[in-house]
Amino acid sequence: MQPSALEEERDLLVREARSFASHLVARAPSDELCLRYADANRVLIPTWESARETSIVGFARRHPWSVSYLDAASGLVASRGLLRSKLLILAAVLETSPEYADEFLPRTSSLLPLVTGLVGRGILGVLRAAVGLLLVPIAARS
Repeated sequence: MQPSALEEERDLLVREARSFASHLVARAPSDELCLRYADANRVLIPTWESARETSIVGFARRHPWSVSYLDAASGLVASRGLLRSKLLILAAVLETSPEYADEFLPRTSSLLPLVTGLVGRGILGVLRAAVGLLLVPIAARS
């Protein structure tokens, strides 16, 4: 028996959640959280008109290494784009689960590690955005 279009979409979104979660929390979420992400996508993002945006998400699905770069670039040029919307939904699903809540809570730190971490993340963010800006046209055409 062939799976229905709804089942195929759900399976695609579950795989997407696992792939995108590695960018957000560096580990795969449980099946329950992946299904919650799939349900939220079907409700909050029922259709997307922009072929460019769907191409970028498709590229990110096929190339999980690219998600952090495309996310950084999208923050600069398409903050309301499809990829950012999906990552925001996944972050909300993860943040509201007890299993991942600690990943999103602030940590206490002394001044020196705080400043060095902030500078390091800032430099990494700029580098990711630069690579992402180069990658966006390639992803959009794929």
